[in-house]
Amino acid sequence: MKVPTFGQLKLSIKIEKEILIRAESAILSISLLNDGSESIALEDFTISNNPLKFVALTQGRKLSGSLLSRRIRDGLQIPVMEEKTVMTLEPKTSKTIQTDLLRIFGELTEGEYKLKAKYSSGPISAKSKTISFKIIKSKPVYSQINRDYLRNEINTIRTAWINKEKDEFQLFLMENSQYFPPNILSNRRMLTLCSIQKVHPSLIASPDQEAEHLLWAQDNQLKVVTLHGGTFRDVTDLNLAFSNFQVLEPSISDKDGNLHFVIAVKDKDTSSFQLLTLSHLGAISSREVCGFAGDFTKYSLVFDEKLTLHLAWALPSGKIFYTWLSIQDSRRPNAQPQSPVEGKPPILDLQLSKACEDKEGNLQLLLNLVSFASPAKLQSQLTNVETGREVFHSFHELPELGDLILLQTILDLECKPHFLFQDGKGALWFKSAKDATPAKVTAEAEMYPNNIDCPVLIVSSSGNRNYGIYLRYIKDKTNFVHKKLVSLL
Repeated sequence: MKVPTFGQLKLSIKIEKEILIRAESAILSISLLNDGSESIALEDFTISNNPLKFVALTQGRKLSGSLLSRRIRDGLQIPVMEEKTVMTLEPKTSKTIQTDLLRIFGELTEGEYKLKAKYSSGPISAKSKTISFKIIKSKPVYSQINRDYLRNEINTIRTAWINKEKDEFQLFLMENSQYFPPNILSNRRMLTLCSIQKVHPSLIASPDQEAEHLLWAQDNQLKVVTLHGGTFRDVTDLNLAFSNFQVLEPSISDKDGNLHFVIAVKDKDTSSFQLLTLSHLGAISSREVCGFAGDFTKYSLVFDEKLTLHLAWALPSGKIFYTWLSIQDSRRPNAQPQSPVEGKPPILDLQLSKACEDKEGNLQLLLNLVSFASPAKLQSQLTNVETGREVFHSFHELPELGDLILLQTILDLECKPHFLFQDGKGALWFKSAKDATPAKVTAEAEMYPNNIDCPVLIVSSSGNRNYGIYLRYIKDKTNFVHKKLVSLL
């Protein structure tokens, strides 16, 4: 490896925006120039080589990071390379890469920052000049996460959220690590909204696909934002043939760029579920999943590994129904609804999952039904939808906490239920599958809804030391807070 003369190798850094809100993506361009007259063989800008080091200074604090920082925070194994990958820089040419400072330092608090970088390749090194940027307060006013038990191990966690900036509302898409949910990987601006909307992020069928979507209903229209490679591409206004409809969550984007989602349509004394597909070419089509008399109180839907839709819902009487519809095979007729389990009203929650294997290693389609066994006792019943066989049944005593309201149920990756409650004073309580009683998980001054908004439980990937259940909420309309509630190792 040829050692360049002094000043032959020059490192420069440039930040895309100099003023950012808290947790916003800060896109940094790093460029290495061979300013000499001879070619040079150098270590490439790979994570395994890890030739770049970054230092940020703010208010007397010094922060250090590298291209490996994200994996370290995630608790993943550091890759070991027996041989460095090498690049060749010809005279007067440069190599440039981009990275997000969120991946280097994680979420940065408000303040003014000075940033510099250093490149090292054996005995060769180059330092950049110092650049400045500023982090200001965010004001999140809405947040909606997607949930996908089946792809939990391979897909990152996506959240649509809205930040209020003066008289405007900025729509963001935040991407958190599935291994360690507090680790924000990207947080990009999408577009400006005139008002707060209930925006839903789509699931993605495969982690290596480019297409994903955001959608919401507004003024009897559907608005769909298309993203390609994490970057905003366009927004589509859809006028549906249905007037009184509700968008059900989640939707899913397939590898070809098509968006699939379900709406519930109410028409006088009847209801129906419709599966809609927005093609990558902009064409919209619909198929009826099921129609029935009356209305429903709870629902749960999942898309399995073949992108088959599975949908369960509860009637006010407590009766539970399930049906499915193949997205890929349009010739296949709709399946008749079945009733895999009997429910006792009121049904508190339904959760479908196709993420747990049976003894033979096959994925099971499971339905978790939560209801009251008594005024101070919950029961959670896990049933195999295809066989009707009960897989797991548990009771959860809430003796001295009779004023608790169930906000959310989440299943871990073994399909055991965990519960989030709210008491009469606005405090949040958590009951894990392995604990006998609930535990208060908010501080004395924290109340929902008041200075806490959008609380949600998140289950992380089981593939590392951070596997567990996390609570995330917006605190004081200024920032997102993550708390690990229980370890599942």
